[in-house]
Amino acid sequence: MRTQDEEKPRHSLPVSKPPASRYGNNRFIFYSPTLGRRLILGSGIEWDACVEIEATHKKHYCEQPRRVQVLLRDGLVRTVFDFWIHWPDGSEEYREVKLTSDLVPGSRALVQIEAQKTFCRLHGFKHTVATEKTIRANPLYLDNWKRILTHLGMTSTIDLRPITKRLVRLLRTVRRCRMSTLESALAAFDPVLVRAAMYTLIHRREATADLKNEVLGPSLYLEVVE
Repeated sequence: MRTQDEEKPRHSLPVSKPPASRYGNNRFIFYSPTLGRRLILGSGIEWDACVEIEATHKKHYCEQPRRVQVLLRDGLVRTVFDFWIHWPDGSEEYREVKLTSDLVPGSRALVQIEAQKTFCRLHGFKHTVATEKTIRANPLYLDNWKRILTHLGMTSTIDLRPITKRLVRLLRTVRRCRMSTLESALAAFDPVLVRAAMYTLIHRREATADLKNEVLGPSLYLEVVE
């Protein structure tokens, strides 16, 4: 049971920098609208997993949130979870991200997962393993959200509230409208900022769009959430 204030996240900052990536030397850096800070991820699959988390309805999350030591049959295992997620119902989940090619009998990956599952079972947390098969199940949805997050990162220092308020009023009047029509209706504002305001509403779940089946663009319909 948690003894701290439920509104205060258990984890706010990573416990360590991402290690040298097995999948290449790239670093994936992006601004999280949920956390209000920059994240540095060690591989493409972790970046995709983080995008998926940003797109879901959650209270909070953190990358590389916790380092634990667990005594297993063959000795002490030290491991760092990839993500922690605090869900709206109050439950907490630790998530490990792996490529399916790493999940072979006797692998270090499976030992890490066993240690993590043991820790979570003992402390009452949910534990999940996410692979590219689930994370990348809908490439269009993932690509749409990457574009949204990139745009929001570029405009993160700008106060979009005057535009978002106008957008909400317009959407409440018409209920459902193409993005191009909304941009035309707010032609007095920079279109880059209008798009950022629309994406902000989507990210906050104050508006919906069919991102799973339609390309993010001018013809996409936006609908207000009441």
